[in-house]
Amino acid sequence: MDNNEFNSGYQQMPPYQDNAGYQQAPPYQNNGDYQQVPNYQNNGGYQQTPNYQNNGGYQQAPIYQNNGGYQQMPNYQNNMGYQQPVKAPNIFKQFAFSFVPPKYKDLARAKVGSMIWLIILLVFLLTGFGFLSMLAGYVLTGGVSEMLDLFPYFELSDGEFSIDETFYVEEEDVVIYMTDEIDEFDYYDVESLMDEGFTDIMLVGRYNICLYEDYEYQEMYFDEFGGLSFTKDDLQKWTGPFIWVFMLIMYVIWFVLRVFWYFLCAGVYLLIGMLLALIYGKKIDAGHIFKAAVFAKIPMFVLVSLFNMLPLEVSFPGFLRVLATLILFGFGVWFLPQKSQQYRQY
Repeated sequence: MDNNEFNSGYQQMPPYQDNAGYQQAPPYQNNGDYQQVPNYQNNGGYQQTPNYQNNGGYQQAPIYQNNGGYQQMPNYQNNMGYQQPVKAPNIFKQFAFSFVPPKYKDLARAKVGSMIWLIILLVFLLTGFGFLSMLAGYVLTGGVSEMLDLFPYFELSDGEFSIDETFYVEEEDVVIYMTDEIDEFDYYDVESLMDEGFTDIMLVGRYNICLYEDYEYQEMYFDEFGGLSFTKDDLQKWTGPFIWVFMLIMYVIWFVLRVFWYFLCAGVYLLIGMLLALIYGKKIDAGHIFKAAVFAKIPMFVLVSLFNMLPLEVSFPGFLRVLATLILFGFGVWFLPQKSQQYRQY
């Protein structure tokens, strides 16, 4: 009997047998004993069994899977944990998003520096346009010299204002009151005139001046002008370059005060926003609420400033402006992210 033939025992197959290509026979095969699954089995290519696969346990996703090219799985993505960095909105998007409360969630990512520059730019442009329109009105009415003829003789020296006689004029929604019989005016004096419907108010006392324009109140003391002294005759004599320089200085002072007043009011809205967060039952970062307050003031600030520059008989009462800002701010706080929602920005 041939040593290589057995009916039921060990049988070695020929090492190579293939009709179309390479096929390696299994090294061991019998009817009832051990049988090893071939490591390689394919009709035309290579196929590797996944390392981990079961019905209810751990299953490792393939690193690369694509029908025709390369596809990489995201490094970080989940519903509860870490998310990839999100780019902070620029000043143009900040301005546009300030009119849309649902976008305040995106405005919470705004960088503080760019937010401050946006407000400075808006105040500079709107105050500048208002200043230029005022100068145009002076020129059309005959210039500063002829305008000063309407006033009695006055003088400013050593931080004290004096005038020969009390000057008072009101026209439509404008009122100007200049006197040295009152040491100083305050906000309550302006408020009483606001209740009568005036929207542009100038009150000049012995030691200070109070201005109310574009529904914003400003108060300045003459000793803050650095010892500046002049009389009515000086202004009429220097109506050329001096008056322009003087008005430019006043514009710079007005601009700085408006920026300061803007952020001061935003601080008041911050306190209201923190109360709203408690009512909403949300844990919101105070910095995000302050950003919402700053952005919520933009729409009415822009609209009122633009309407004041147009030749329209339209006015916005102070309470209406505050009410509209509060409504926008209230919705904006609702859409702010809570402290548990973490993200990175760049």
